[in-house]
Amino acid sequence: MPRIKDVARIRVNVKGMEEVRALMKRAKGIAAPRLIQKYATLPAAMLVRDDAKRRVRRGPGIDTRGNRRKHLEEQIFATRGHSRDGSSIAGVDYIKAPHAHLVEFGTAPHIIRPRRRGRLLWIKKLRLLLPFVNHPGAEARPFLKPAARRTRPAVKKQLERGLRRLLFDVINRRTVDV
Repeated sequence: MPRIKDVARIRVNVKGMEEVRALMKRAKGIAAPRLIQKYATLPAAMLVRDDAKRRVRRGPGIDTRGNRRKHLEEQIFATRGHSRDGSSIAGVDYIKAPHAHLVEFGTAPHIIRPRRRGRLLWIKKLRLLLPFVNHPGAEARPFLKPAARRTRPAVKKQLERGLRRLLFDVINRRTVDV
């Protein structure tokens, strides 16, 4: 399982973000970080999440035992980040989907061996016991990186719109709840 620092991080940088950065700086001085998340960054993260969910390829919905299979699409999330800076996160739950990075980046050809030395691998579909299997690798099927790249203009608009609305509500002393 990959460690957090091994997982790719994607940052969104958009031309024209200077105005959004100025709004963010102004909002941090006026409003609580939870409000910045509520108005601007969480809705922007949800845009990335929704696009990534559309890009994930779904397989058959039932496993070999007849149970409903949990798909990678169900493990893509958007949530509030650190409460001190008003950030939000869009990503994949690696506890429930530890294979997400293998789908995103693909795998090289490799040998699969049994966990315990001296044992054989049971290949269910072929009904064989083998000492090892030569896996041909898997093609990359990126879903999160293209989603972040494609939604950049919409994320910028959402951040700008949300921050402007937040500043307007706070400056005009409207009731703003967290």
